[in-house]
Amino acid sequence: MSRNATSSSATPAAKSMQVGLWIARAFFFIAFTVFGYMKLFMQIDQSASMWVSSKFQAASAFSCLPSRASYLG
Repeated sequence: MSRNATSSSATPAAKSMQVGLWIARAFFFIAFTVFGYMKLFMQIDQSASMWVSSKFQAASAFSCLPSRASYLG
């Protein structure tokens, strides 16, 4: 009986780690929810301009890789 009681109890350090992880999870949940709603209720023209510019920046960043690779030999 005492074996089950001691194996299920966590050390204080492990307990504080679990509490910290739950706090971090709650923070990330709130942050993603708030940012998601901000994006959802953003005006369409603002959202479209952000999407197009970010895709263009990513494409322009990768378009220079073949020319840089040619310098390596």
